[in-house]
Amino acid sequence: MSARPIHQHPILEVDPDSQFLSEPMGTKRKFWCHDDDRDRWLFKYSRPGTGEHWSEKVASAIAALLEVPAAQVELARCRAEAGCASRSFLSADMELVHGNEILQEVDATYPVAQLGPVSKHTVRAVLSRLESVAPSGRFEAGHVSTAGTGAARSRPTCSAPAPLSSVAKTT
Repeated sequence: MSARPIHQHPILEVDPDSQFLSEPMGTKRKFWCHDDDRDRWLFKYSRPGTGEHWSEKVASAIAALLEVPAAQVELARCRAEAGCASRSFLSADMELVHGNEILQEVDATYPVAQLGPVSKHTVRAVLSRLESVAPSGRFEAGHVSTAGTGAARSRPTCSAPAPLSSVAKTT
């Protein structure tokens, strides 16, 4: 038996001063920043000992191999803290609509402002709602990754772009 070398992935160094928008959704600390090409990235700090950063990178790589639409995720760090950076997949005329917003549209009792886990926020509930507004069969259970339970909507372009950040690749 012979050993194969481990593939080294680049690690993005994210300048904390590059933050242009905080992201309050979910339970992790995270913020939006721009790279030198003006692409938007969501930097997410990884909770110690969880492997959250590398598991998102692995899921992104598997999706790419399977040709399943998914955000590009790179390993990253900010102030020497491990994390990952996810490139925004939205075009300038779109905005992200989170699964909890979709569910609130059909269930007035949905706790949209509740922080942390919500028992009504299930993949089945989101897919059911998406099936009612999407082209036939596009969001059938078993054909969509459970990692992304949001959607995208067109919106008019507004506001000037935020300043550029200092996001640099290192190995």
